[in-house]
Amino acid sequence: MSIPNRFIVVDDDPTSNMICRFSLQGLSTEAEIDIFTEPENVLAIIERTYGGPTECPPAVLFLDLNMPSMTGWEFMGELGGMDRRVREQLTIYILSSSLDKGDMERAGEHPLVKGFISKPLTLEILRQEFGHG
Repeated sequence: MSIPNRFIVVDDDPTSNMICRFSLQGLSTEAEIDIFTEPENVLAIIERTYGGPTECPPAVLFLDLNMPSMTGWEFMGELGGMDRRVREQLTIYILSSSLDKGDMERAGEHPLVKGFISKPLTLEILRQEFGHG
């Protein structure tokens, strides 16, 4: 897979978000990086951005599982109900500190999830997934 130009991070943890931004910028200085702490807001933005008439570049979405207002699995349920055209433009990775084997298995079986990454997101992990920048 080539290095994507657009990344979306959905996580309520500011420290994790700072690490994500730093790692993603290390992978590609040209990348557009959007970080959101409230998953409900992101769903509306995704639907508006990718469901609208304007063509948008595909994005890689890193999704935390354990957030206070909406879990990552609830987020995935909402996303799954969106138009196929919207879903097809997102490559989704679960990015979690969860050590629950059930979460890892569920991510592996979920049709919209590309992979499960344990926090923190590092440049090394990104390079393994997307190749060297």
